[in-house]
Amino acid sequence: RSLVDNYIIDDWRFPNELDVIRRTGHRIITIRMIRPVEFHSLYGTPFYDDISEISLTDDMEYNTVIYNIGNLEELRKMARYLLQHIKEVKDGANATTFA
Repeated sequence: RSLVDNYIIDDWRFPNELDVIRRTGHRIITIRMIRPVEFHSLYGTPFYDDISEISLTDDMEYNTVIYNIGNLEELRKMARYLLQHIKEVKDGANATTFA
């Protein structure tokens, strides 16, 4: 047993990283944040198409997908829904999309 019950990995880059974590036997909740391309931090730079930036695709299976296309208050509202959804997923709920 671990000293902590929950871990947060806020930025994985490759599908095999998730596979390694899954093999530990921990319950994993994956979240995909989709936002307009012009807001990607590397947009317009030579690094934008780097494999570490594009290996996780929008069509992969995630527990939750958030479309961050609104204002800050809408993002806060989605974050509150997300926290509730994480509790539900821990209890066996299906995937959800927030837009």
